[in-house]
Amino acid sequence: MSWYYAFNDELQQKLDGAYTLCQKLLTLKRGSEEYKETLKQLFGSIGDKTVVRAPFFCDYGKNIFIGSDCFINYDCVFLDEGRIDIGDRVWIGPGVHIYGVEHQLEVDKRSNIRDVPVVIENDVWIGGHATILPGITLGRGCAIGAGSVVTKSVNSKTVVAGNPAKEIRKIV
Repeated sequence: MSWYYAFNDELQQKLDGAYTLCQKLLTLKRGSEEYKETLKQLFGSIGDKTVVRAPFFCDYGKNIFIGSDCFINYDCVFLDEGRIDIGDRVWIGPGVHIYGVEHQLEVDKRSNIRDVPVVIENDVWIGGHATILPGITLGRGCAIGAGSVVTKSVNSKTVVAGNPAKEIRKIV
């Protein structure tokens, strides 16, 4: 994961392509064949019976891999400079942000970024307006409370909530 300049021409073209597809989703009938085809064009992969509600925003789209039987609600933002893997049967509430990218902290280098993957395992539930930071793994069957900021990976079958998100309890 090395640092690179975020505003080069090649990356800008990819950003523009994904933006165009995200905007196209807003003009299509949800669930139509053209809507489904646009999702396939946008993402690296998308499983059967997965629903993505527009508006949806991402940087490149092609670095997002979504399993089957997932539900992604309105107004989600996935910054996919780094790969974002989403397992099967994952439910993501409205306004969730997932960040697969970091910026350098030094003022004169903030336009430099690096990709940092995010992994969401099977059967995860993410409450509305939660934020998942770079490099996080959400373990199988965990639940993220609405409005939480997840700064550390979450174990399987664990409920976390808050800012920063802390363990609330285990799921039986």
